[in-house]
Amino acid sequence: MEGAVHVHKARGVLLVDRLILVARSKGSTVFIAPGGELKPGETPQAALVRRLKKELGIDVNESDLEYLDTYCAKAAGDDSERIRTDVFIVKKWIGGLEPDDKMDKVTWTNSMTDIELGPAMKEVMRELKDKRRLID
Repeated sequence: MEGAVHVHKARGVLLVDRLILVARSKGSTVFIAPGGELKPGETPQAALVRRLKKELGIDVNESDLEYLDTYCAKAAGDDSERIRTDVFIVKKWIGGLEPDDKMDKVTWTNSMTDIELGPAMKEVMRELKDKRRLID
């Protein structure tokens, strides 16, 4: 996809028993990996650590993030906006995964899910299943 990137985000892949954690924000219809937008001057890793603490109440060290890939896609629900998303596998975290009040639903799933996924999330799922063989 060509064109300027409007938003830069970082997302975390949390895996347990060959399942991936996905979340849906209130008012949205699509599920994505947790994470969010970078603040000015912030690295993707620092943004992801901050967002995982805010969204899920978990503590993550940057050293426990393994770079997966960078995806550029249209924003879910807004074809005019392009988002760059740096995705990291979260190898270890501390905490009980307690979603904040902005989350509508958080669930563990695999590639055979029938839930609606955002454009970049579909690519992440293919990578995790077909290339990395980390999910079913």
